[in-house]
Amino acid sequence: MAIKIGGTTVIDDYRVLSGITDMDGTYTNYHPVVTAVPNTLGLDLSFSMLSRTMLAAETFTFSGAANGRTSVLLLDTSASGFAPTFPTQFSFQTTPTWTDSRYWTITIVCFGSTSIYCTAVGVTSTPSSTLSNFSLSGLGGGQWDTTQSSFGSGTPWAAAYISFIHSASNNRVNITHGAGDSRNGSTQATIYADYVGLTGITSVEVQYNISAQSCSGSECQAGGAPGYGGGGGSGPLPTNDGYSPSTYYSCASSSIQFHWSSSVDSGSGNDSHTTCSFSGFSNSNPHFRIKIVCNEGTFYSTGSANDISLFTNYGPSAGINPGV
Repeated sequence: MAIKIGGTTVIDDYRVLSGITDMDGTYTNYHPVVTAVPNTLGLDLSFSMLSRTMLAAETFTFSGAANGRTSVLLLDTSASGFAPTFPTQFSFQTTPTWTDSRYWTITIVCFGSTSIYCTAVGVTSTPSSTLSNFSLSGLGGGQWDTTQSSFGSGTPWAAAYISFIHSASNNRVNITHGAGDSRNGSTQATIYADYVGLTGITSVEVQYNISAQSCSGSECQAGGAPGYGGGGGSGPLPTNDGYSPSTYYSCASSSIQFHWSSSVDSGSGNDSHTTCSFSGFSNSNPHFRIKIVCNEGTFYSTGSANDISLFTNYGPSAGINPGV
């Protein structure tokens, strides 16, 4: 709301001084109000200071440009390191490499309504609030063996699964992965996504991202072959258990498990082959992503994995495993 003195506007609706011919003296605690950029991603340059925490690789538009107008954008690309796209009218003296830093202070100066010049200064992180990434393809406990095969009588099976649950008392998300088959049994290990300085946590969610997944041959219905119980879940695909790719599911108070399996029995006429191909790993499209919303903002943890191939056949000898 504008402020007037004697009927004359001295501060307009955008907190811009106007109608003042001269003034002197001192002032204290004089700071601009920080205006959040809405999810429509429009930068209103009539405001002096804007802020945005990115939720994806976002493309911005703008309005309110006028000769001499200056705005500052406080940009958080998040722990996932999303890359922003600015309007073509925005000219950076040096084009930033957005993956170099998480937090950016972007000064925007208008030379008219369409010629806009920008500078960007980035810092990597704040020391008080962090959430670590994780790897499922390294050595030791991080290694997730996602290629499995089995054969035999009864109900041969092969499985690979991964589960997530928030451990609030330990300031981390527990990530348990396992794999195995009916001939050799199962193994599992737990790794962690640790966080520091996250307070007032309101949600902890996880998603998986893939390019394709399928089950072919026998026993591709939910649950697999009758009597199947290997690997701690159902399958044969996470979608059979109600978990769609690229969708967030809460692991704040109970475990979320993504489970792949293949299985056959004596009544099956074909082998069974279950596959999952993860998308090419990137910060904007990771194989697995944890999202934590808290007082300090929104934080992400990402992890990569190898593609999944599970093969089973019924009989006294191993079949031809297309996953090997």
